[in-house]
Amino acid sequence: MAKYDVVVVGAGNAALCAAISAKENGASVLILEKGPEHKRGGNSYFTDGAIRFAYNDLSDIRRIMPSLTDEEAGKIVMPEYSDSDYYNDLMRVTEGQSHPELANQLVSKSYETIVWMKEQGVEFELNYDNQSFKKDDKIHFWGGLPVKTKEKGIGLMKALFQRAKEAGIDIWYEAQATKLLTEDSRITGAVVQQKEKELIVEANSVVLACGSFEANKEMRSRNLGPEWKQLLSGAQNSIQVTESIWRLRLEPKHLVNGQDATPLVQTIMFQRSVISQSQAISSRSIHTRLESC
Repeated sequence: MAKYDVVVVGAGNAALCAAISAKENGASVLILEKGPEHKRGGNSYFTDGAIRFAYNDLSDIRRIMPSLTDEEAGKIVMPEYSDSDYYNDLMRVTEGQSHPELANQLVSKSYETIVWMKEQGVEFELNYDNQSFKKDDKIHFWGGLPVKTKEKGIGLMKALFQRAKEAGIDIWYEAQATKLLTEDSRITGAVVQQKEKELIVEANSVVLACGSFEANKEMRSRNLGPEWKQLLSGAQNSIQVTESIWRLRLEPKHLVNGQDATPLVQTIMFQRSVISQSQAISSRSIHTRLESC
């Protein structure tokens, strides 16, 4: 039996950021990746790398992109993309179905999250191809998505795995979380299937960052339509553990900063989310501080 302060299920952008955030706050951390090492990274590996966040002006962009020269900056027109712009876009594309408290959490923490990612070694560049046009010798950005990671999703995951290695975070490959363990209505760990072995991992907190059913062809076809069956997906989702959390009937209020009194939920405690162009909402759970758990 293994024991960690935090177990993170999944190994994409959300998972690694959660793990790194926990580790830098003093926790012992285990990442569970269902796939083999050469297929690690989930859908994050395949993304275009564009990440949406709120910002005031070009000076905010330059903070995460210090290589941008004064000469380059002088040719750029960068309109503000405020918290309210971001929130309204989120509500518009979800047709008002986003939970307001979670949406506000995502928006209000978005810029500091990007700054934090830069501090972890993720490199950013301007999204010229998809989000700008030239007029009167100026480059005008539009759409609120002017930044992407260098080398797209490949560069993003390379940087995060490197940071996880430097931090001494344990990663188990071909390790599928199949069930959450509970005691007195409190999550206490997970059952893990690693090849032929079934292991029990005790944990004070469990972060689910393993997606939903996008890696399951039959469920995609049944829920989204037959045309989705052949979709390329890098995810190695643990749909069993996702279903187990559904059975616990978690409400959105349980997932904000660990502030709800119900002891059932010690999952997704590091909640700083980011919207990515290719990932819709990546519940990139890094939150504020481990001590909020």
